[in-house]
Amino acid sequence: MTVFALFMVAPIDVLQYRLDNLERNAQEKNTTEVQESIEQCRTAAAAIQEFVSREGRQVENTGEDNLFLLRSMNLCKRRDRRRCRISGMDDPEAVPIFPITMNSVNFLSMLDTFWGTETATRLSTLILDPNFLRSPQNMPSLNRQLGWWFHSGKIAFKPLRKSNDSSFIFQVYWLKKSEPKPTELFTNEMSICRVADSAGIVYGCAGREGWGRCDTPYYGNLGMETGQIHGLGENYGIEPPSFELLQVSWDLLRVAAICGATQPVFWSDEVEEDNNDYYDDDVDYGDHHFDDGYDEDEMESQPDMYMDKNYAQLLRWAGEIEGQEVGRQEIERQEVERQEVERQEVEGREVEGLEDLEGCPLQ
Repeated sequence: MTVFALFMVAPIDVLQYRLDNLERNAQEKNTTEVQESIEQCRTAAAAIQEFVSREGRQVENTGEDNLFLLRSMNLCKRRDRRRCRISGMDDPEAVPIFPITMNSVNFLSMLDTFWGTETATRLSTLILDPNFLRSPQNMPSLNRQLGWWFHSGKIAFKPLRKSNDSSFIFQVYWLKKSEPKPTELFTNEMSICRVADSAGIVYGCAGREGWGRCDTPYYGNLGMETGQIHGLGENYGIEPPSFELLQVSWDLLRVAAICGATQPVFWSDEVEEDNNDYYDDDVDYGDHHFDDGYDEDEMESQPDMYMDKNYAQLLRWAGEIEGQEVGRQEIERQEVERQEVERQEVEGREVEGLEDLEGCPLQ
């Protein structure tokens, strides 16, 4: 299904060129070239799965590299005025667009095969440069939950056009994980329309109507509805995220959604045992499984959305997107608890201040 998904997204002119070459080599019985084309498809399938894998997005904890990355994250937040570029919330995280530790050789081979040699050559200068991948140009500022959804393939950002001052605008799109699996073969018995529909695509539709979901009214007010436009630009002399990397991310997250390679939080009972690495102690609700939490290893990569100031609102989002039913009373209870914790912290600081004053000798 990964190769099928690549054919759904990659440029038509490049695909036509590759297919013409494959057909000619098959007719001329050039078995070496035919086998090479097959291997290129296998490499591309592996690259897509690595692009959305948790391992590919983990940051190595090495001394100088880690310090450089932390400095870049702070610059990213400063450029974006310490606000999420989508929701406008305070205290965001710097979220890498392109995985910092991904196998660049496989990735560039996939780009060369499906996006063309010119595109692969142009992007190689960015992808092969570890300093660039650890720079603010590979990071927008997103709140913790949006950052997690972006890395999980639930949302993608489509860059639209650049301005003269290197700023650009982009659209938010919600993606839907397809039912097929990445390793599943696309056969003659399968329907393109059905596969497209399972990935949330209205087959034959273009533009805003062709991707994502927009059925929740309050997303519009929060800038999170499919098709809504936002901007990224330079501030304080810090360059905006790379338009080119965001374009690659937009393409590949759609490929991952179509072939079912994105990381699920809500999935059907049809998932077979070969995908059991996704399962923890889940609760069974008849026809569906629902993730009842993360183990300790997963928690290291799951951002702590509960530390966000806007916990109650994030809980609503999580409930809508991940299929959870969150009652209003529960939300209000959590909000009251948060306010009580903040009040106690303030009172604690006041007491500490009085103790410090009492310990100071009078001058």
